[in-house]
Amino acid sequence: MEPDGPAGRDVPDGPEERDETEEPEPAVVVSDQALLAEAIAAGLSSCGLAAVPLAWPPARAEVDAVPGRRPAVGVALFESDRSDVLGHVREVVAAVGDLRWIVLTAVPAGPLWGAYLEAGATAVLARSSSLDEVAQAVRAAAVGIEPPGVDVAGWRGAWSRVHDEQRAIHVTLASLTPSEREVLDLLFLGRSVPEVAEVRGVTVSTVRHQVRSVLLKLDVTSQLAAVARYAALREIAEDDAGRT
Repeated sequence: MEPDGPAGRDVPDGPEERDETEEPEPAVVVSDQALLAEAIAAGLSSCGLAAVPLAWPPARAEVDAVPGRRPAVGVALFESDRSDVLGHVREVVAAVGDLRWIVLTAVPAGPLWGAYLEAGATAVLARSSSLDEVAQAVRAAAVGIEPPGVDVAGWRGAWSRVHDEQRAIHVTLASLTPSEREVLDLLFLGRSVPEVAEVRGVTVSTVRHQVRSVLLKLDVTSQLAAVARYAALREIAEDDAGRT
């Protein structure tokens, strides 16, 4: 394989053969499920690491109290749904930011992995990764090498693009006046223009004028397209709110 990292050091694809006299690489393991942290720590220890489970949320004092050499790497596994993971990543980085955190998640690889990296994680691996793969990532992170298969630049770029799109969506929604948002909400609910006018206590011509303004701001040419565009914007905005 091609050399990876400083001084041409290789990071092997499979489990490393460890020198029994070599001091095990220390690491801490945290999870929002205590039993999971204990199980993963035990598994990583069986792979030649000195892994120690910590209580959630982690604290710097607990890391400092780990016997022997102070760990340089932390492994964080979250069983929460996708809306909570980013917040948890920020929490562990804020608590013990000098560790190189490897995040294990069930969230599919993609832009959200870039968000975890932007929040301070060193690497992100799938929850389904083997113990050997996680141990390999810990050893790589401990010496400042990007673990194999971790596309840091690609995931960060994907998150940056999504973030830019989200900002544009928020700008578009913010450009609508309260009256225009109310009109769109009613159209979205299936009301006709005359019904919207009746509900709002205004003339049909006033509603039609507001609809024309909405079409311009949403960059569409029909009322039906405006409702479809608004529905998509609402869905993305709500999903974004849940993730951040």
